[in-house]
Amino acid sequence: MLTVEPPDRSRARMTYLQPKNTLFSLLAIIPHSPTACLSSTAQHQQILEAIRNEQGDLARRLMTDHIDRTKRLLSGLLG
Repeated sequence: MLTVEPPDRSRARMTYLQPKNTLFSLLAIIPHSPTACLSSTAQHQQILEAIRNEQGDLARRLMTDHIDRTKRLLSGLLG
């Protein structure tokens, strides 16, 4: 959710939500194997653990790796 609201709140909200909705739409069409779901969940847990332990650099590296893996998966599926 946005924490700073400019005068034109609806436009800012749409700008924020559009990429998020696009990602969710793409993720909704890909097949989800149990192995892939477990792997993704493990990655999320590692990211959250690094954040909780105030290991910003590690959290950033883990998140970047997670995004790169997701990007490769979507690129492979969408061509």
